[in-house]
Amino acid sequence: MVSIQFRSEHLCNGAILSPTWVVSTARPFYNMTESINRFKAVAGTLRLGNNANAVQVSNISRAVLHPNFYFESNSPVMHNDIAAVEMETPFIFFRTVRNINLPYKSEEFFWKDHGCRLGCNEF
Repeated sequence: MVSIQFRSEHLCNGAILSPTWVVSTARPFYNMTESINRFKAVAGTLRLGNNANAVQVSNISRAVLHPNFYFESNSPVMHNDIAAVEMETPFIFFRTVRNINLPYKSEEFFWKDHGCRLGCNEF
């Protein structure tokens, strides 16, 4: 898991797919008025603000939003709220920084039994 941050403020969570890619919600990157490099991903800690040696920080170089992402005005409903987020610097995997395992295309997978939901704080 990572913390997606803007100007050092936590916006939402993300899950590491590979050393350079994270999956997250699209909402923080929609209609950006600031440069993408003001966003960063923080991995390797359970507590924000923890400056332990295990913490890794990477600036975000690109966010690819789902092409059909949209939300309804004055409504909390988000549709296709997902983004692939590219890191400027690759994460180094070890005990506290790991990627998630996705099921194979041919594998049957039941969300009700295994899975979690990534969330986004109000901002």
